Amino acid sequence: MKMFAPLYSYLPTPREMSLWDKTTIEEYAHPASMLMETASRGALQTLLERARPTLTTPILIYVGGGNNGGDGIALGRHLHELGYSVMLLAIKALDNLPSPAREHWTMAQKSKVPWAIIPPD
Repeated sequence: MKMFAPLYSYLPTPREMSLWDKTTIEEYAHPASMLMETASRGALQTLLERARPTLTTPILIYVGGGNNGGDGIALGRHLHELGYSVMLLAIKALDNLPSPAREHWTMAQKSKVPWAIIPPD
């Protein structure tokens, strides 16, 4: 018997995702920082259900300097607040994050989420 693919098996292209984000923000007045929070909670749920880490399983989250980095930062904050052993590893300095990602970076710092920057070559 052939099983149907789960509804979440489709991944949007970056262009589609950008359009969905823009539409949600502009037409539905849903702030970008709230989109990040929602995305990170969805990622958290998927990670916990599929990977089933223990509280001592080391979890390393690579984050960049844009809004996708903000999603990772928010995910790291959630994991840290739940007691997981998480580390944010930035691929560049996080001083110039766009506004929504910067908000999540500030929350992560206040929550004392461990982090480090990969040194340049």
